Amino acid sequence: MATRDINSAAMSGVGDLEGSLRPIGPTPGVQALYDIEQQLMDDPEGAALRLRDCYAPQAKVVVGLLALASGERQRLLARLAMVPGMRSNITSLERMVRDELKDRGDDVARKARTRADRYTDLHLWDDAPTLVVPDGYTQEAGGIARETGEDRATLVCPRVMVPSAIYQDPHDRRQYVEVKWEKPLGGWESRVLSQLDIADSRRIVAALADAGAPVTSTNAREVVAWLAAVMERNASEIPHRLGCRRMGWVSGDFRDGFLWGERHIGGGGNGVLVGVSEHAQIVARSYREGGTLAGWLDHVWRVVRQHPRAAIAVYASAAAPLLAVLPDASSLAFEYGAGSRTGKGIALEAALSVWAHPEQAMGRWDSTAKGIGLRGALHPSMPLVMEDTKLADRNGQLDTGKISEVVYGYTNTGLRMKTGEDGKLACIEPVRGVLLTAGEQAYADAAGDSQGAVARTYSIRCSPWRSVDTETRRHVDRVRQGAAMHFGHAGPAIVRHLLACSDAQIEGYRREYRKRREEVALGEQGTAQAAAGHMALLWTASVVLADAVQGCDQPATLWDELYRHALASSEGADVPTRALLDVLGEIAARPELRAVQGAQSPPGGFGVRVRTDAYELRVSWLSQTLERLGYQPANIRNGWVERGWCSASAPACRWPQGVVRAIVLDPAALPPGVDLDVQP
Repeated sequence: MATRDINSAAMSGVGDLEGSLRPIGPTPGVQALYDIEQQLMDDPEGAALRLRDCYAPQAKVVVGLLALASGERQRLLARLAMVPGMRSNITSLERMVRDELKDRGDDVARKARTRADRYTDLHLWDDAPTLVVPDGYTQEAGGIARETGEDRATLVCPRVMVPSAIYQDPHDRRQYVEVKWEKPLGGWESRVLSQLDIADSRRIVAALADAGAPVTSTNAREVVAWLAAVMERNASEIPHRLGCRRMGWVSGDFRDGFLWGERHIGGGGNGVLVGVSEHAQIVARSYREGGTLAGWLDHVWRVVRQHPRAAIAVYASAAAPLLAVLPDASSLAFEYGAGSRTGKGIALEAALSVWAHPEQAMGRWDSTAKGIGLRGALHPSMPLVMEDTKLADRNGQLDTGKISEVVYGYTNTGLRMKTGEDGKLACIEPVRGVLLTAGEQAYADAAGDSQGAVARTYSIRCSPWRSVDTETRRHVDRVRQGAAMHFGHAGPAIVRHLLACSDAQIEGYRREYRKRREEVALGEQGTAQAAAGHMALLWTASVVLADAVQGCDQPATLWDELYRHALASSEGADVPTRALLDVLGEIAARPELRAVQGAQSPPGGFGVRVRTDAYELRVSWLSQTLERLGYQPANIRNGWVERGWCSASAPACRWPQGVVRAIVLDPAALPPGVDLDVQP
């Protein structure tokens, strides 16, 4: 038998040792045992006499039994134990066989240790680091053994398993170890474990056994000691790399790069995601590229740009990585509050397609508040996009308590996750991020006294799209299909652009943010200041996106749209004020609603006639629009009358297309900041 085969047998267990020593065909002593087995059926007494005679030369019988395969030997001895009066003799025979197997295994191991070609360096995969075998251990062709005394060794593991890399998280300085092992049929497999996992025999079994690693409860202590010895002996040879427990900017200095899914953009590109759960790894894999950037621009952005309210969600998504660049900016919660079938979810999918596959990366409100927080902590430099808030249900009612807890924690103190006993996603310092969601009712209107969260929310209380007619629905459906096919291009382009910017360019974005924030006159209250910051952040994101992705130009009415909704979200903006702003937003977004001489009437008719000194709103159009936006038309009109913005009557007005009943808005009576686009 070849020396390498003997070593392999010794290191892979008793079963293989028996197979390597088994001759072809039974020995004469064992052949007699087979003959006795055949005689059992016809002549049990004669079989007993023959077995007693055969049992006398025990050594010869033991040698013969060793030549049999383990299963065949057990079957034969079980049959012979049926011979009357011979059970104790057969049990003794089995014990002699086991003792002989142990002696032969020790002898093979002794020969293996004295081989002239004993390894000094570990034999590993191609391009592996050069690792030295620690003192007291040997690597043979069949695995790793630990020397236990003169000419004796204990099997550590039947296949080679070593630490191949060490990762350190720059946020909390925790270390993680990549463990790599040889697979039974060739090739190598690896897993990244925390230092706690590889230092505990129970934890290492739980972490690696189901991955196919050669570690069990039997050899776990030996494996833990072996890995520690290799790391100690080869501390300078094992590669040290960057490992992060969250995606996004890998450190406080954004120049160190950005971890996007399984890809490290910039900063040397050697960082990986470590120390997270399997679910988090699945989420991370949804942050990837799909389709092409040209496809995204054509199918998603070209449509979204024509609808500024939908474009704002995309800008909110693009704003997430800017929070690390703009030290004055604060976290942002963004929401759509509009009725069902108004395209809110599609606008969120378009926003999420900036970074990831929109369906796979979308969060759900039916998760626990802690689960949502952990999800946000996984990618703070990318947006946390959540489905409709109606999924946050508690006894049939909207669970505003959960939403308030998530929104307030996300936008005020940042994410402070506690360390779990399993070592997954341990304590992370506060971070800033962007949260996007939608609901049939604006969360800010349903939150009651949770003003801490409401004040930090930028709300758009109408459909993201200009109208809900058939043509618009066709374009909106195109956005959903395009986002599912083309995604994950614009976000990484923003990151690469920021990394390529000079310090002067970054300072230019900071000046733009401050300039826009300071020129917004929403009031001196804290909520007004927060709304001004949100406007400035969204505007700066639109500038950066246009610079990073050619073809992502800003909508012409973007700043007016941002201002209108910021005013509606600010403190003191009651329901009538918000309704007025939403109606004016509809008029600004749809020029075809204006009744002018020679214009063709749109579906549903004209809605407004702009005079030199006032707005005339057709009563029937106004009622339909307010209902579609989620308001009670009669209550809104009464609120306007009480504030003196219009008269209680609706006089007949002559429009180019005929006489209509309309209410007249007086621009001089409207609240500060609400300007009518009257003609000179």
